[in-house]
Amino acid sequence: MPGPITEPENCGNVIGEVDPSLCKPKVRAAQVQRVFATLLDGNENFGPYNADPDTVGVVNNPAAWSARMDQTGTATGAIITLHCIGEKPLPEDEEQELPLGQTRVLDRSHTLNFTVLETSDKINMLMRQWAAFGATVGIWYETSQPTLLGSGTAVHIPIQASIKPGQVIPRERSGAHVWEVTATWKDMKPEDMIDSPVPATPEPGAGSGS
Repeated sequence: MPGPITEPENCGNVIGEVDPSLCKPKVRAAQVQRVFATLLDGNENFGPYNADPDTVGVVNNPAAWSARMDQTGTATGAIITLHCIGEKPLPEDEEQELPLGQTRVLDRSHTLNFTVLETSDKINMLMRQWAAFGATVGIWYETSQPTLLGSGTAVHIPIQASIKPGQVIPRERSGAHVWEVTATWKDMKPEDMIDSPVPATPEPGAGSGS
């Protein structure tokens, strides 16, 4: 399993090694398909990525994820999973103009938009709670590749995101009543990412994490 992206150490105008290929280009499939949420209570982080994915507790160990996947959200360090269809558009920069026509990026705002199509009583209750009172939780998200994305610091640390859901009910009978959810956060760095080690989401009643 490839490791996470190496943390950049230099600022300014720099170049580094690249490996474009005409015959075997590396591309990653799009569409966000799962969002993983956890409380920011001091139990949110995994251990850092390890070249040996069997190392206990590290972010690229599937067993570490299985131990925390708890759809009741009650266990210590519990991670709940939302199935969705989503996207991550280009971040928005807050810039300051400097002398000689230069600009400096002061802050960078990220937005993850996703649609939750399931409207069970439990999902509705969580979404209504988040919508009514607001929520700041730790999240990771996964694309259809599948690629797992975490915070800009390192993938084993969740993104600290503000969550805002809203109901959408189409006019057409053929449409579906859904929750449109927006997760926002600020980070100068792009999200760190690895090939997703996360197992299939357990069905409710199939057991919870430790």
